[in-house]
Amino acid sequence: MKRRSVLGTPILALALITPGCFELTGSSETQYSFAVYNHSEDEHTFTIRIASDIDDYYIHEDITLEERGAETDVSIDGIPSRISIQVDTNSEYEFPWPAGHSDSEKKSNVANIYYTPHDDQEVMVYGEH
Repeated sequence: MKRRSVLGTPILALALITPGCFELTGSSETQYSFAVYNHSEDEHTFTIRIASDIDDYYIHEDITLEERGAETDVSIDGIPSRISIQVDTNSEYEFPWPAGHSDSEKKSNVANIYYTPHDDQEVMVYGEH
């Protein structure tokens, strides 16, 4: 009987402590992602590269979208600082990672990339929280 109580106490303590540890570490990390919207009447391939303050471009994604197509919620690791977009083989556009609408000092969780070939600025990047 003494052996069971000796083993039971550490196991019970570990079970009670562990969930709190996972919540504390997991909830403080911000998750970042991007979405691409093709507002043209043609299919296009988008080359998206993302950089952080520490690493040069550490993420590279090629996304082909049909006319008026979209690719949403593309999750990324790390903390982004810049985003580069190339449509097909055209010139590459580079933007800072967008700030949120409500707080211009805080980075947005999501970068929404819009391609509208008939506008003065073909590629636009907006943030949201």
